[in-house]
Parts: sequence; C-alpha cells; structure tokens
Amino acid sequence: NITKYTVASNFYSQIQDYLNSLAKKIPSMISDYFNGFGSKVKNIAETVVNVGVFIVTTPFVLFFMLKDGHRFKDFSTKIVPPKFRKDYHDLLDKMSVQVGSYIQGQIIVSLCIGVLLFIGYSIIGLDYGLILACIAAVTSVVPYIGPTIAISPAIIIALITSPIMLLKLIVVWTAVQF
Repeated sequence: NITKYTVASNFYSQIQDYLNSLAKKIPSMISDYFNGFGSKVKNIAETVVNVGVFIVTTPFVLFFMLKDGHRFKDFSTKIVPPKFRKDYHDLLDKMSVQVGSYIQGQIIVSLCIGVLLFIGYSIIGLDYGLILACIAAVTSVVPYIGPTIAISPAIIIALITSPIMLLKLIVVWTAVQF
C-alpha cells in the first residue's frame, strides 16, 4: 500500500514539476511567437496598399498617356536642361519605337495563338472552339496570367464533355504553346 502511494506521489510530483516549468516557459513562448508581429502586419499592409494604388492608378495614367502622349513629350522636353534636350528627344523616340514594336509583336503572337487554337479545337471537336480561341487570343496579351485565364474555360468545357477531351485539349494546348 505504501509502494502505491510512493509511486503515485512521484508521478504527481513529476507532473507538478512539468506544469511549473511549462508555466514559466509560456510567457517566453508567447513573446517569441508574437515577436515582430506588428512589423509583419505593417509590411503586409504596405504591400496591399502599394498593389492597390498601382492597380487603381495605372489605368488612369495609361489613358492620359495615350490621350495626351504628344503633349507629355513636349512638356517633359521643356523640363530637361537645354543641352540634354536633343538626347532626351531621341531617347523618347527610340522608346516609342521599341514599345510600339513590342505591342505589335504581342498582337501578332496573340493572333497566331488564336488561329492555332481554333484549328486545334476544330480538329479535336471541342465545343465552342471559336469563342474559346478568341478568348485565348485576347488574354494572351497579358504575360503569365493570360494563358491561365485563356485555358480555364476550355478546361471546364473539356471536363464537362469527357476526360478524353481533356487529354486532347492538353495535347492541343501544349502544341500551340510550343
């Protein structure tokens, strides 16, 4: 009977020691967990605000740059010191040519993707092939996100049709992207 009491007493004292040590560790564990929490929240908030401002202001800036681009060029040239104006004007002209060439290239690539996808969709017999190819052509202008947006409706329609159609779609999409 005394042995049982001794074993229970030892077990009870071990539990009590563990709980005491845990109680002493909890404040430091909590402070470690929340250490820098305010700065992390601040960084996240700054990132969200920066992205939001960029998304909201970019369309307006682009609209006015397209609408009043010639005025911008003249106005900004007047701000530059006189000895750099010719170089600045030449730089703006070169930039205009380069951006124009890039946009033309993107349009050509988008049209090619649309035509090739229409041909591929027609071959495999995917429903709404023309509409899906047009969506792909338009969204392909947007880098990285555009192809993902373009293939999403096609995947849904292929899944609704049959799993075999999904495999055919993957083959067509891969061939067109290459």
